[in-house]
Amino acid sequence: MSQEPAKEVNRRGQIWISPRVQSYMLIHGIIFGAYFLIIFGIAEFFFFEKFKTGLEASGLPANHELVRYFYDYQWVKVLFIVGCSMVVLLVSTLQMLYVSHRICGPIYKMTKIMDEMASKPDKQGEIRFRERDFFEELADAANRLFSKYKLVPKDEPKS
Repeated sequence: MSQEPAKEVNRRGQIWISPRVQSYMLIHGIIFGAYFLIIFGIAEFFFFEKFKTGLEASGLPANHELVRYFYDYQWVKVLFIVGCSMVVLLVSTLQMLYVSHRICGPIYKMTKIMDEMASKPDKQGEIRFRERDFFEELADAANRLFSKYKLVPKDEPKS
């Protein structure tokens, strides 16, 4: 029975790689959720007021079943809009965190490897990013530079 080689885990151990950049992106995710709430809140208010005006013009008494249903249903719609806004806020925040990892992670890794190479002159290195990370061309350019100045062993495969 043969064992499969262990797959390299494609995860980052840290949530906050570059707090300044990531918090900036997360704030934009939160702002997107707030826009959702504001736009749908304004639309709901507009349609509520329009229907309320028509209902009042119809001359129905305040205790009529349709009038009571209208006001009761209004709260259901408000709760639905707030609930949807919270879901959009959560999803957009998580999406921004994911995208920020794909942006900040490679820069963090490249900085870490270059600092290590600078502090240990005999250290040879090559920059390899995770799958689906952004800025692969930056790693390739750095590796070409390292190769030109003999900072990468010739027998190591490049990514």
